[in-house]
Amino acid sequence: MQIYRFWTRATGSASGRNGIIQTECLGYSNSSLEDALRVAQQRAGDVARRIAAGESIDAGYYPGSPIREELVEEFSDESSGGQTLAAITRNSYGCLVLNTPSVFFADVDQENNAAGRSGGGQGSDGGGIFGALKGLFGQSDALDGLKEVMDQVQDTVEAFSGQPEGTDLAGTLKQIVASDSSLRLRLYRTMMGFRVLVTSRLIPATSPEARDLLVRMGADRLYASLCRTQDCYRARLTPKAWRIGFKKPSVRFPFDAADSRQRMDQWLADYEPHAAGYSTCHLVGEFGDAPVHPAADRVAQLHDHYTLNGQLPLA
Repeated sequence: MQIYRFWTRATGSASGRNGIIQTECLGYSNSSLEDALRVAQQRAGDVARRIAAGESIDAGYYPGSPIREELVEEFSDESSGGQTLAAITRNSYGCLVLNTPSVFFADVDQENNAAGRSGGGQGSDGGGIFGALKGLFGQSDALDGLKEVMDQVQDTVEAFSGQPEGTDLAGTLKQIVASDSSLRLRLYRTMMGFRVLVTSRLIPATSPEARDLLVRMGADRLYASLCRTQDCYRARLTPKAWRIGFKKPSVRFPFDAADSRQRMDQWLADYEPHAAGYSTCHLVGEFGDAPVHPAADRVAQLHDHYTLNGQLPLA
């Protein structure tokens, strides 16, 4: 997983035909802020030199760059020598996100599920403008930012179709566990679709099996791209701000401006009491009877602790 504790910015410069090129980049590290600064300086200098040499640098210049999120809490798996089992981060619009390298989660938008019903195929991107936009982007932070914008637009213009508790996806999950008795699946309903969790064994996020399962379940293409790029699955734990009448935070991590941390803390103090009145998921049911894997069960309990809030409205 590309999850980092320390983040900072640095500038770089280089001489080009049109004068001095100045750039600014973020750096990150798990060892120290000083090491993060070294990475930031190296990246900024590299970008400046390439621009000065006439290269065109776009947002995808650093493929696989980590998503810019504050690390809130980390969980280790002692049975695997203390390796990271999961980490909770806070994304750019204030939500807590569960990240895990090997406990399988699939994010299945209602749109994608509908595409499977209408013949678009289990691996379809979904129809309409959203499917088209999803095919245009493919890098870490840009992917996450695009998904945020698309989610807000989709919430505004697309009504949830109200299919009875994911009947078609449930049929797909029944077929999957019938063909592989080692799988035990949990199905959740989210505001705009569904979420699937494998509790019987660990499946690395970049493995061929993960890619195959994401396709068979009709997972959101942007989500599948993030899994591959970041070497982890991601599951949002808390409600999206605009769904409960809030704007997203006006500041973004890393909080290096003088009052940015204070402004973020104030936003959280206002947001969290309202968020407590909503659920992120409703549990639909389980499929398969394979034994539960201890590490996967630990992550499932962590996920359910945050997301299942009775039958309160989804957000």
